[in-house]
Order: sequence, then structure tokens, then C-alpha cells
Amino acid sequence: MKKYLAEALGTALLAFTAVSTGGNEMAVAGILVIAIYGFIGISGAHFNLSVTATMWARGEISLGESLKYGVCQISGGVLAIALALFLQNKATFVLGDMTGSFTLQQVISECIAAALLMMTIFVCLRKNLHPAWGVAIIHIVLIPMGMMINTSITLSTFTDGNPLGMLVVFALAQITGGILVGRLDKALK
Repeated sequence: MKKYLAEALGTALLAFTAVSTGGNEMAVAGILVIAIYGFIGISGAHFNLSVTATMWARGEISLGESLKYGVCQISGGVLAIALALFLQNKATFVLGDMTGSFTLQQVISECIAAALLMMTIFVCLRKNLHPAWGVAIIHIVLIPMGMMINTSITLSTFTDGNPLGMLVVFALAQITGGILVGRLDKALK
């Protein structure tokens, strides 16, 4: 039970920070370092559907466990976003139409961003570096480039009338990028 609570709380911290700061990369990186250090020993500190999907694809967690993590991550993220919007006196989750418009380049960018996140985590682990610092650096580099990287950050950007369909497509692209790198990394080991 502790690990599910850790995933919900860590994801909540990330999502709350992303909404409260307008996605400021330094604030996001900082809260990730704090949350990862705080929860890595309890849950592995995924806080991201693509990280969880990658760990499942590598055989490090079961499908059932990954689904439980995902429910906790989404729940923690949604509740934190609602709280952040409430504290800012903004409407909570005003979603637009279901599809919206997005480019193939945006989808590929999110797939690449998640792949780079996972590559960074794997490199840190191989070099006996704490993954929190690699995760922070990759967010500092990629957020200013317009990449969301993390499904929690993606969710936080879809609160002002943005299309729900885009959220799903971007989240799937992030999950796909993570799984592809996870499988590739496992095959190369």
C-alpha cells in the first residue's frame, strides 16, 4: 500500500508544481529531485506512466502492478491539478473537443522525449549515479524545447480547454517511447 501512496503523492507533487508554475522547467526539475529522493526506496519513484510502462516492458514489474501504479499516478495527478487550479481561482478541467489538432512532429517529439528520459535513467543507474539528477537535467533541457516528457506534465497542460484526444495521443507516444527504449536497453545488456 505504501508504494501506491508514494506514486500518487510523487505524481501529485509533480503535477501541482507543473500547474502552479506554468510548467517552469527549474521548478519541475527541483520537485522531481525532491520527490525521487523521497520515494525511490518505497515505490521506485516512477511518477510517470511511461516510466512504469518501461519497467513493465523490461520485466521489472508485473502488468497488474503497472496498472495499479498507473491508476495511482493518474489519480494523484488529477487531484493535484484540481487543487492547484482551485487555489489559483481557475476553472477545473475545462476540456475542449475530443480530437483537436496536433502534428505528427509533436507526437514524435513526445515519443523521443520519453525515450531520452528513460535513456538518462538507465545511464545514471549504470554509472551508479542517482537517477534524480539525470531526470532533473533532462526536464531542464527538454521543457524549453516544447516537450512535455512526462505524462503528469502532459495532463497538467490539458486543463484550459485543450482537446482530450491530444492528451491521450501524447501520453501514448510517451509510453511508446519509454517501452521502445526499455526493450532496446534490455536487448543490449
